[in-house]
Amino acid sequence: MLLSKIKKEKQINKFQTFNLDLSAEDRLLLDSLKVNKESILTLRGLYGYDKYIDESLKHSLNINESKRIKIKNIIKNIIHEFLNKTKQESALIHLRIRKPHNEFKVPRWHQDQGVYFRGQKKYNIKLLTTLKGKSTLISRWNKEAIDEQEEVWKLIKEKDANYMKLSSNNRSRKFDKWDMYRSTKLKSLRIKLSKIIKHEPLNYDSVYSYVHEYGKYATLHSEPDNTEDRIFLAVMPNSRENIKKCFQKTKLLKI
Repeated sequence: MLLSKIKKEKQINKFQTFNLDLSAEDRLLLDSLKVNKESILTLRGLYGYDKYIDESLKHSLNINESKRIKIKNIIKNIIHEFLNKTKQESALIHLRIRKPHNEFKVPRWHQDQGVYFRGQKKYNIKLLTTLKGKSTLISRWNKEAIDEQEEVWKLIKEKDANYMKLSSNNRSRKFDKWDMYRSTKLKSLRIKLSKIIKHEPLNYDSVYSYVHEYGKYATLHSEPDNTEDRIFLAVMPNSRENIKKCFQKTKLLKI
């Protein structure tokens, strides 16, 4: 059982950090992987997930079929174990295979809102696990940090709205939406936030986290500074009916 260390939590605002119960052989295999090309996979439900995961691994990792099947089975086992533990039948899944980059040298501290599913207002749970590379940064609830990260995301929404307006008014010109994440003002806010927030000791590879409204139960977290290859998996369980209502759609981005 890869997720045997997850404990049933009575309070929904308390995340859990833990390590996957991997065999020594599987851990050695994952540690030996080298990312050849990047891929970002989003799965809205389990339909065709075996094919999509295999395609993502095939694109990103230069390994033989036997090793690829082993890694794919580890990923599928994690997904199914988490669905069983949460008594759900489907999930929104993200698999990101990345090379080193400096996008998160300054952490992107944030909370995931519970707006993934149309019409659903209840909180969701989410598994964040790192199969290779640095773990997701997690922080304890901190009112000053929560208030400050609200300012960061207000600025992002404002810049996103401006981007949409520019794009609709001038269809002949391409505007880089991601420039908003590189703006001087936003960077200064993120630096300020990183000084307020202290992350948990990095002695884990997985997190049992919560998705809710900002400032309430949602877990405060950030991507790590990716100075090495990273394989990251996120699983957000839900019913098939709610997964069908999810804003995100199944898509494999090959980079």
